[in-house]
Amino acid sequence: MIVNPTIHGNRRIVTKSDITTAYGDALLKIKSEDRLTWEDVGVIIGKCEDQAMKYASGEAEMGAFSIAFAAHAWGARFTAKAHALLPPHVDELEAHRAIREQLVGRPFAKKRAAALKAAAK
Repeated sequence: MIVNPTIHGNRRIVTKSDITTAYGDALLKIKSEDRLTWEDVGVIIGKCEDQAMKYASGEAEMGAFSIAFAAHAWGARFTAKAHALLPPHVDELEAHRAIREQLVGRPFAKKRAAALKAAAK
């Protein structure tokens, strides 16, 4: 009897709160490190200072444009913590698969090739 199936792995579920907190923490850190005011932060992300403060405290959720403006201005300093919460990118998964095949042998590659060939028919 299967008690805890791991069909989708053992990854932790990422919540809206996790992402909001990650972006808010990044704004607080950047504001401090760059010695910015909330007005400065607001101008950069296209919002008023009150809204920038709400984003940083987690009282409000950032919209796509504000996230894009912040990512453009601060790059990984802003996005790294939130991105780290998300599952690995497909390219990373393929890299792990390739390493596994090198360590274990080629059985995975043969099965994958057979599956792709069957799907193409």
